[in-house]
Amino acid sequence: MGRYFTKLILVLLGIIAFALISAALKNLINLSNDQSYRLLCIAISLFMMWAYRKTFPKIRYFWISFWIALIVNFAIFFTPLVERSASRGEVLLFAFPNSIIFLTALTLSYSVVDDRSRTMRQYMLLGIIVAILFSMTLYASILMNLSINK
Repeated sequence: MGRYFTKLILVLLGIIAFALISAALKNLINLSNDQSYRLLCIAISLFMMWAYRKTFPKIRYFWISFWIALIVNFAIFFTPLVERSASRGEVLLFAFPNSIIFLTALTLSYSVVDDRSRTMRQYMLLGIIVAILFSMTLYASILMNLSINK
């Protein structure tokens, strides 16, 4: 029961912190709440990659994929995909490209020595293809919705 209240308090503190940061960004650089929320989604998706990188500190592709994902996420931030009101699934807008970048780096650095590792690499390639299809579907539905509403 104590863990439940600890998690609840952390969630409430996170909401309060987001509200304070959002208000500060609005006052300082005139950033709307939707844009602040998207910046938070970028931070969350990059934090997930960073936390995974901390698990395996000696593997170099985590570092490279993190910086590529950072560039891609901020590039997405300035595309027409974000010219709409923010939704609850906004983190997926930034997490799907991160998963594609991460899986691609992992697949390229994965060494194949036997049949089992070859099978594992094929599963990773399948994961990349599925992530690309999901990303394309998500982005296409967003762009189609934007063109219909104009």
